[in-house]
Amino acid sequence: MKIAHAPLQVERRPRAVAIGTFDGVHRGHRSVLHATIDSGLEPTVITFEPHPRVAMGNRVDVLTTLERRLELLAEAGVAETLVVSFTPELQRLRPQEFIATYLAGIGAEAIAVGADFRFGSRRAGDRGTLAAAGLTMLDVEEVEGVSSSAIRDAVRDADLATAAAMLGRPFALDGVVVTGDQRGGNPKPTTKFNRVPITRTTSASRNAFERAPRKLNGWSSGMTPRPCGVV
Repeated sequence: MKIAHAPLQVERRPRAVAIGTFDGVHRGHRSVLHATIDSGLEPTVITFEPHPRVAMGNRVDVLTTLERRLELLAEAGVAETLVVSFTPELQRLRPQEFIATYLAGIGAEAIAVGADFRFGSRRAGDRGTLAAAGLTMLDVEEVEGVSSSAIRDAVRDADLATAAAMLGRPFALDGVVVTGDQRGGNPKPTTKFNRVPITRTTSASRNAFERAPRKLNGWSSGMTPRPCGVV
């Protein structure tokens, strides 16, 4: 999968574009992605970093790092992803300006988004705005009851079975191998996790958590860990 960080880095060609943060790349997200893949156009994603709610000063326990999110998008069959920095300048764009720069500029012909999708300054843009701009709105099959927020709640409650059912895969921790405290002169590596905190545990949920596959930027239990990012 190709990864770009500016519209000018994306070749203009007929594309079906899915827009969203895609935190967790859960079953609902994959329904949106499949709509672009099935369109016959170049399946493309526009995603945002950091998470828009984080950029606006809220705390969000993200389910996946950007690196893992991109891995999952590639595994789903996306051909190219444009990672857009969620800056104050982006937030001030009118919907028509966003369409001109980020959609028309890369050749978007069809769009796949969730039913409650909003974009542009003051969240003024919606599916109707996109359709009025001449873009084909792809049908997206709704996956009832699945959302990133619901998955975060399940993980906080240590209900990993429910989280896995919504994700479509076992919940996994993302992290990077970093230098340890080096106590006693022995520089032992440790892993810094990016995860949703679990606030309620039982012996059963702890056992389930211990059995769940742990992914560290591509490393799974039983494999030799490889450093990623900060070492």
